[in-house]
Amino acid sequence: MFANLYGLSFNIFSPIPSGDFTFFLGTNLRPRKNLARTFDWNTALGYQLTLSVGYADMPTFGLSPLDYDGIFVHRHHFTAMGYGGQKQRLFYSMGGGVMFARTEVAGVEGEGRLGYVFTDPAKRVKGVIGGQARLTAAFGGVPLLQLGPFVGFMVF
Repeated sequence: MFANLYGLSFNIFSPIPSGDFTFFLGTNLRPRKNLARTFDWNTALGYQLTLSVGYADMPTFGLSPLDYDGIFVHRHHFTAMGYGGQKQRLFYSMGGGVMFARTEVAGVEGEGRLGYVFTDPAKRVKGVIGGQARLTAAFGGVPLLQLGPFVGFMVF
């Protein structure tokens, strides 16, 4: 399974967002049926790389002892991503991992996405749109929330 998502992240203390470019590569687990056995839930586990450019992470570094004033961070997560529901239209993703500033591990974070599959769910390539939330904590700092929309596609 592969996914490519594009989003905006707004920190709760800053009106200037970051652009997120997310790439996911994982392996499909066996589909699970719901309790009524009428539809499948399809999930993949894998690695997610997110490249963030902008100012959404500035307040996170400002409230920590880390000295970083750049606008580029990269995130590396272990993620579960999939789709399901009665009409196979619900997209979901959840994961956690580390955030890097330059080449140093700068903090830990958790991330979740909920969205809608807006193309035909029976096709291999599916378009998705929705919202994301990320809780980021730079080492020695305060965890801060980032929220925003995303759009992209997944090949399942």
